[in-house]
Amino acid sequence: MLTSTLFCQEFETINYNGLQMIIPVEYKKLSVEEILLKYKDYGSIPDLVYVKNDSNVSIKFTSIDFEDSNFIEFKNQLNTQYSKFNIIENNIKKINNKDFVVLKFKTINSQSNTIIVNNLTTSLNGKMLIITCTNVENAESNELMSRIITDIMIAG
Repeated sequence: MLTSTLFCQEFETINYNGLQMIIPVEYKKLSVEEILLKYKDYGSIPDLVYVKNDSNVSIKFTSIDFEDSNFIEFKNQLNTQYSKFNIIENNIKKINNKDFVVLKFKTINSQSNTIIVNNLTTSLNGKMLIITCTNVENAESNELMSRIITDIMIAG
């Protein structure tokens, strides 16, 4: 377990199929049944989900062929697909020597809270990997998600 003092936050390191991330220890890992229930209305069901209140981190390994050469086209598709949202960032960003298509936008949840969504997409073994981090907009949650994103590592 990795311990950090960011807002007195402790993290655990997870390793999953070549992905290494830190997750706050107070986040609950959802069971397969809980994930299926939470995402039943979505087209894509994540493989792993960690939650705490209105914040969550989800990880999805897809069977979609995806190479670095697809990044610019994919980034442009996201810009069109999410045009109705308040897009904060849509670019290709290097995180720990690995390129990601980063889409960050704001939306409103059912309790009228502003939610920040960080969608990070990359290629792992020639397939698409999607990491989505969501949190209610406030300084502590924003900093926490930034820390989680900054520490993402991809094997190879």
